[in-house]
Amino acid sequence: MLSLKQRAKALPLKRAYGQNFLVDAAVLDAIVAAALPPTSSSPHLIEIGCGAGFLTERLLATGACLTGFEIDPAMIACLQPLVQQAGQRFDLRHQSILDADLLALMPEQQRTPIVGNLPYHLTGPILKQLCGPMGDTTYTLRPRTDQLILMVQREVAQRLMARPGTKAYGQLTLQIQCWYEVTSVIDVPAGCFFPPPKVDSTVIALTPRPKAAVNARNYQALSQLVKGAFQHRRKTLCNSLKASRPDIETGRVQATLDQLGLAGNVRAEVLSLAQFAQLSDALEQAPLP
Repeated sequence: MLSLKQRAKALPLKRAYGQNFLVDAAVLDAIVAAALPPTSSSPHLIEIGCGAGFLTERLLATGACLTGFEIDPAMIACLQPLVQQAGQRFDLRHQSILDADLLALMPEQQRTPIVGNLPYHLTGPILKQLCGPMGDTTYTLRPRTDQLILMVQREVAQRLMARPGTKAYGQLTLQIQCWYEVTSVIDVPAGCFFPPPKVDSTVIALTPRPKAAVNARNYQALSQLVKGAFQHRRKTLCNSLKASRPDIETGRVQATLDQLGLAGNVRAEVLSLAQFAQLSDALEQAPLP
């Protein structure tokens, strides 16, 4: 029997698709275990980018039903034996996940795990599609999945899991952590792929929170505040908001920081999500200076 790496070497690679096939069996098994833990009752999963089917075949081996997305015609052809073997349990779609109507595939009465090795150049758009805007309290995909198990570039994973005061902490951190708990499943060195990419990766689990991590009067206002605060990272929070949010009077920001016991020269990266929520609420209520 050919190894995963030997099978990958025989595949027609296309640089346009940014293809790097995961050929480490231990990592593949870790992804399956994270997506379908023993306590899971999910009969159906969604896979982003089936590729040659190395993860797909393991997911199907659990007995679960799977809807898979793949854009490369050559990989669609490679997956046909799995389609024939799994029958109605495997719905393979020659389509980009970004063009898919995911709500139609995720019934309200059940939670649908989503798994995938995200193309590095599409990580941002896919995260936005799956997780929704920070300011949208009713984004309909959140309550329809119990978790997202995603392979991302390690730098992205570090940003998603970052804590205040660290270099990786920023707007993306807060946008995701507001609505999702983010944990690391397994680190994946470049050598686990064929061909090996230039960077290492990490598999992360994003679990939707039953409600936002913080209470805020206006989540859209909170989202706009966070966005403005991190547009000029090297500036103080006051100066950053002065440049990016001219709608907020500088005097109001300074007065509100004083009210919250924060120094006037504080920078955005040291504020926690809870402090941003406090600042947002206070700014909403504060009178003009």
